[in-house]
Amino acid sequence: LDHAIALNPHDSFAFMNRGYMHHQRGDEDEALKDLNEAIRLNSNSAQAYFDRAAVKSSMGDSAAASADCGKALQLEPQARFVDVQRGFIFSQSFSCSSE
Repeated sequence: LDHAIALNPHDSFAFMNRGYMHHQRGDEDEALKDLNEAIRLNSNSAQAYFDRAAVKSSMGDSAAASADCGKALQLEPQARFVDVQRGFIFSQSFSCSSE
């Protein structure tokens, strides 16, 4: 993904995917940087907001995670849960729902 970003630094999808990979490796600071960039490049990506909500939740910032989740649901109201394929597991204290 580093190569893809180097070739096209405006590819929000590449930043989102690299951010997700950083999150999976436990590198939340780098994940947050990439997801912020993905959202800056494409503020209509519900998945980027969902991913950033997971990162913020794991960093202990449940208020910011909840806000990102709310934005994702605003963009994609039919999405009740984070994409199962992404493998996110939210703690009992964090829920991403519209209720």
